[in-house]
Amino acid sequence: MTAPTERVAVVTGGASGIGRATVQRLLADGFRVAVETPMTQWRLDVPELRAAAESRIPLGRVARPDEIDDAISVLASERLGYVTGAAFVIDGGWTAR
Repeated sequence: MTAPTERVAVVTGGASGIGRATVQRLLADGFRVAVETPMTQWRLDVPELRAAAESRIPLGRVARPDEIDDAISVLASERLGYVTGAAFVIDGGWTAR
């Protein structure tokens, strides 16, 4: 994989108003943007809630950090140079249920 030669940003909190505003500003400045939203982290920190969530994920578990890193690396690479401002869901099949 080649290193990106253009400006790429990863924004957290993209579901919030400030996250969306940040994305819009970065897009206007010529960045390609990937948004990471840790909206469920609080559930994963409570063992009973984590188990309940994992039981409903088709793959049976939450993503490992390296799986998220891999997705961000591909999105930031030139391989997907035309992708910007799109949702890239990494949820183990949750939304496809």
